[in-house]
Amino acid sequence: MNTSVIISIVVPAYNEVGNVDEFVRRVTPVAESLTSGQFEIIFAVDPCVDGTVERIEEMAETEPRIKLIVFSRRVGQPTARSEEHTSELQS
Repeated sequence: MNTSVIISIVVPAYNEVGNVDEFVRRVTPVAESLTSGQFEIIFAVDPCVDGTVERIEEMAETEPRIKLIVFSRRVGQPTARSEEHTSELQS
């Protein structure tokens, strides 16, 4: 099986600890069916205090297709989606 990524799903997040699990649960089967499992979910997270970063890190330990970018300051959705921050990717 070819393991290259066909699609990257970029998800801006800020204080979303209560939603990230459900998001991944709903998106994963759809992305798997469209890409034969060749996808990644990249959470682009502004600094938050509710445990969002820690929860995503926990999920990434068991699901290697989950990636995390944590910004050093609040940048908002438009900037979080831009390509210039891919160097901040944590895997």
